[in-house]
Formats: sequence, C-alpha cells, structure tokens
Amino acid sequence: MTPATRRMVLLAALAAAASGCVGGRSPLAERHDLGSVEKGGSVPALPLSAIVVRAPSWLESSAMQYRLPENQGTRRGTYREIRWAAPADELFGHALRVALLPGGERAIGARGCALRVDLDEFIQRFDSALVSLGVIEVRVAVLAPGSGAVLAHRSFRAETLAATPDARGGAVALRASTLSLMVQLRQWLDEIAREAGSPFGPARGCAGP
Repeated sequence: MTPATRRMVLLAALAAAASGCVGGRSPLAERHDLGSVEKGGSVPALPLSAIVVRAPSWLESSAMQYRLPENQGTRRGTYREIRWAAPADELFGHALRVALLPGGERAIGARGCALRVDLDEFIQRFDSALVSLGVIEVRVAVLAPGSGAVLAHRSFRAETLAATPDARGGAVALRASTLSLMVQLRQWLDEIAREAGSPFGPARGCAGP
C-alpha cells in the first residue's frame, strides 16, 4: 500500500467514525461538557460585573463539530452520536463566569465593567488522520458600566493537541483550550487594571460611580 493510499484509507476510516457509522448506533447520544471549573486563584484585579458570550448561528447548537484535513477551507462536520451537553457559547460562558467573576456564575449585584466575548471558533481540527487539536478563537471587549463604551479589546486563540483522534479526545482538548484562554484573559485583565494610574485607564472606568 502506497503512502497516498494509506492516507486515503485512514481518512475514510476517520470520516466513517465521525459520522457514527462504526460499531452500530446507540439509543442515546453520548454527551460531554467542559468538566468542573475552578477559579484557580483570585478573581482578576479589574472589577467585572458580568460576562456575556455571543456565538454565530452555527455554534448555537449542541453539535460537536470537526474539520477534516482535506476540506479545512469550507466544510464543518458533526459527530452523530456524541454531542455537547449545551451549545458552545453556553458551556464556554459558564466556565468563564465561574472562573472570573467575584461570585462565580451567580455574581448578582457586583459592580464593574462587563466583559463581552464573541466566540468565533470552537472546533476539533484534524491536521491528519491521527492528529487533531481543540481550537478556540474569541474576541473580547471590556465595556464601561452604564454606557457600554468599549474601553479595551483584544483577540485570543488557544489550541490543544488531542490525545486521541476522536470526539472524546476533541472534547478533552477543547476543555484544555478553555482553561488556557482563562489564563490568558486573567493576565490581560490584570494588565488593564495596572493601567489605573492613567486618567483614561480602563480600570478607572470600571470602578463605576
């Protein structure tokens, strides 16, 4: 078997497994979430009152999505028998609020800026039949209390190598990428808070009236 033929066989096997055609069908889809999330330290120095996560329509479902190497430009696939427990923006938003808000998911009455997160990508990307990564891309904006004016904004990306080239490996890799983005966001928010000495510093704007 030539290398090219071997690659085609591997890709065909991967596509069949992804579509749920291997091993028969189970009566109920297996569901995954991002696991338990801990704060992993103090909340960011920048006062936050809320975190809102938005996503495009193709991520507003519980489908676990992947992209194969031969069609990375256009085609998104979904696993048939393994799904997320909730849409990606809900899972990701819950994890961020638990990790970054003073009171976790139920930060009622907190004062400070709002964090708007646009979830642009949340997918398992296959670079070959045996190598895949959990990829997350977001755009984040810090919004002033009351006015909603954008005080700071930045794009973030995280990708983690999956231990196995299947849906379960992808779910674990996307959890790891979520945790990586939490660290990046916390560091960025702390950097913004240190700019409080500036008369126009974002942290000063987040202090509220």
